[in-house]
Amino acid sequence: MILTLALCLVQDALWTTYGNSATDESGFSVAGCGDVDGDGRADVISGARFDAPNGFHSGSAAVLSGAGGALIHYFAGDSAGDELGFVVAGVGDINGDGVPDLLVGAPNDDRGGADSGSAFLYSGATGAPIRIFAGGSAGDHFGWSAAGCGDLDRDGVPDFAVGAPDDDPRGASSGSVTLFSGATLSALYTRPGDAAGDGLGWSVAGIGDPFGTGVLRVAAGAPFTDVHGPNTGSVYLFAPFAPAQRADGAAPSGLFGWSVAGAGGASVGTAAGGDASGDGIPDVFVGAPDDDRNGADAGAAVLLSADTAAVLWTALGDAAGDRLGTGVALLGDGRVAASAYQDDNNGLDTGSARVYAGASGETEHTFNGDAPVDWLGWSIGAAGDADNDGHADLVAGIKRTDVNGDRCGATRLFAQHSFVLSAPVPGIAGQLNAVALSGATPGRPVVLEYGFQSGIAPVPGCPGISLDMADPHLVAVATAGAGGVAAWSGSVPAGLSGRRLLLQAFEAGRCVASNRVTFTFP
Repeated sequence: MILTLALCLVQDALWTTYGNSATDESGFSVAGCGDVDGDGRADVISGARFDAPNGFHSGSAAVLSGAGGALIHYFAGDSAGDELGFVVAGVGDINGDGVPDLLVGAPNDDRGGADSGSAFLYSGATGAPIRIFAGGSAGDHFGWSAAGCGDLDRDGVPDFAVGAPDDDPRGASSGSVTLFSGATLSALYTRPGDAAGDGLGWSVAGIGDPFGTGVLRVAAGAPFTDVHGPNTGSVYLFAPFAPAQRADGAAPSGLFGWSVAGAGGASVGTAAGGDASGDGIPDVFVGAPDDDRNGADAGAAVLLSADTAAVLWTALGDAAGDRLGTGVALLGDGRVAASAYQDDNNGLDTGSARVYAGASGETEHTFNGDAPVDWLGWSIGAAGDADNDGHADLVAGIKRTDVNGDRCGATRLFAQHSFVLSAPVPGIAGQLNAVALSGATPGRPVVLEYGFQSGIAPVPGCPGISLDMADPHLVAVATAGAGGVAAWSGSVPAGLSGRRLLLQAFEAGRCVASNRVTFTFP
């Protein structure tokens, strides 16, 4: 079970729920799931794989109201060791009752043999099981990953995918992904891994229609392929009964494909694609948490175009050991997010989740964990518009927080709110320029700072909140007007022509930071 605690001053958190007992690991998995309770706001689902409702590590999952984190449905694992809640997913309205339904994995369930695994499809309306899908053989770990994929077979009903990374179709642990019909609840197609040890099905996501043909496709991670050396990792993009495209990691041991994301936010379980880059083509966001390009296991997150599998941009972890890319999400509004559960921004292994502009890969905001070894960002997901403010929100798991006992875990909903900083106007060096921020508290001071290099800088008096720049400098403090707008103006030196400038604002009174604006003066 979980306990809800409303938070007002933790960065941009709307609410946090905590596991009730030590070692539950609530928030081990998280996902958006659409409006389950009919209040007009998107809700979320969270897994607690080590909860013990029906025996040690039987596991559980909880559907939580986006409005305040209240419990809507609670799903309990059947037997000890099942680990229900290892993965959770919103899959759209499968049974046609107008309410989105839920898919929850229990990869150590024994229905098809020891640790064969299962995936449970639940009604969003009633919380009752609709169907249980069992792995085929002992040790398959079917239900390790799961995702809604939209209407793959074009029958008007959304379909879904389940991964089994230790299935053995082409050698031990070559892995597989099975696509299921939402209409018939039978298998449409199974994609096998290419070789022993590849682990296809470690992650899976629906990615929309990249070719404009009406045929939706799926992305699946195989983080242990050896294309460029041991455990380089790969991601396969495919539709049923069609050849797959493959994108490979950049270097050995990066575990490219550990996480994948597509079609996020409000498009969960629908045919809508996740075009983060703004080029009209759906994209795929891929995590490689052991990538070493910015230090051992600093990690990386890579945005791919879903039509060609070409790399659009890559974000690297800040420092060795951060493991950026453990979780990834497409937020559905032109932004993406990646998490680094061992980031040290607010203390050792506090963890973080970072939001990027999909078109450029520039950092917009970083959400940090509260305390050492919290591991915020072990999981993240696109939450849709949970607070009904017109902006996509982000849900994150904090699996090792200890508020209700060691590793009770937590789920936190972050607002992507309307506290928005604009780019300089007219944006020309050597002239008077103006910058404005909307969404501030009327009559309260707002601080604008600038810098030239990405990094992390704490905000005094606001534990857990930070600016996404190194060595920030004060521009000025402005008082927000009656409409919540703060404005600054001043002459930009001609010498800044051609230089990349970072701008970010914060309101200390409520511990909230704006998006970071990255601007190069012509």
